[in-house]
Amino acid sequence: VKLKANAITTEAEIMEHCKKHLSSFKVPKKIIFVEALPKTPTGKILKRQMRESFKAVFR
Repeated sequence: VKLKANAITTEAEIMEHCKKHLSSFKVPKKIIFVEALPKTPTGKILKRQMRESFKAVFR
């Protein structure tokens, strides 16, 4: 999760929101806060690079 500037929240608050608004199988098991998402020069998110970066965290 990348928060907006000056935004404050916790993992528990996000999980509670997800549980209220999503089906149980769609609720994430783990939430990670990051400073920035890897992007291409055109602004698209580099999903492959994110998978490699977070592989150890989600295993």
